[in-house]
Amino acid sequence: MDYLVRRYGDFVLLRPPFQADTWALWLGPLAVLLLGGAGVTLYMRGRSRVADGPLSAADDAEAARLMKGQDSGIGEGG
Repeated sequence: MDYLVRRYGDFVLLRPPFQADTWALWLGPLAVLLLGGAGVTLYMRGRSRVADGPLSAADDAEAARLMKGQDSGIGEGG
């Protein structure tokens, strides 16, 4: 075991010591998790802003047209 550590460093150990050259091993997974969570949060916030925005006049007219078609049974079966 000592030979492997001398040759390849503490990175070959199952539980390397917490020191300056192994910080990435210990803190890397936490950093990836936090960055991923922040990315998902920002994505969802941006998505909700777009979805909650007011409809344009054309979108409002299209929605009304679709709702009328749904009430009269148009669009069923095909």
